[in-house]
Amino acid sequence: MKSGGILPVGRAALNAYLKRRSAEAQEILFEELRSGGYLPEQVAAEDDGIAVIHGYVRTAWEGRARVNLRLLAKAIRGQLQVGTLVADEFYLYAESLAGLSRDEVILVSTLLRHHPKLPDVPEEEAGEREKQSPWLATMAEMEAKGWQKDKVAAVAGRCLRSGFVIAQSAWGGLAFKVSPMLLDLSKTVDFDDALKREDSSRPSATAR
Repeated sequence: MKSGGILPVGRAALNAYLKRRSAEAQEILFEELRSGGYLPEQVAAEDDGIAVIHGYVRTAWEGRARVNLRLLAKAIRGQLQVGTLVADEFYLYAESLAGLSRDEVILVSTLLRHHPKLPDVPEEEAGEREKQSPWLATMAEMEAKGWQKDKVAAVAGRCLRSGFVIAQSAWGGLAFKVSPMLLDLSKTVDFDDALKREDSSRPSATAR
């Protein structure tokens, strides 16, 4: 057996894996670019375009799920939309997006969906404020989908590391809400759409 390197069979398997993952990443990125009216050449023409694409493909090589690649592709398209495809700015979000599990994407997407619907409530109507809490609305929706309360709280807690979710004291415990970072990102990255597209692309999608 050879040492200090990859055996020919292992090298062939690795090359096949990298090729397959690169093709998968390209398919997702090109689809997102087309939906925004952009060509791949426009990304490559940007000063930081090659660095951004390299980081995106590397994420695919690392085995991230399709939904993570979809979110990253949306972030690239979003930067093109606002005219700032800058590697440093892309990487501010890229690590967090790539590191989310599927459950975390679902939780973040649900929190976002409830965030803008809730009007301000006067202090004297604290009871009504509690009923309208984005966190309680998120808890109710996730429980309706079959999640236990402990699971919802645990997934939200894991989301803290991404910087997309903030914890605060409320009602004798913790409540979670979206962060300014996530609100800014959500202007161009649709988490709900990413989930829908990837759920429909696989007949038996499973949580990461």
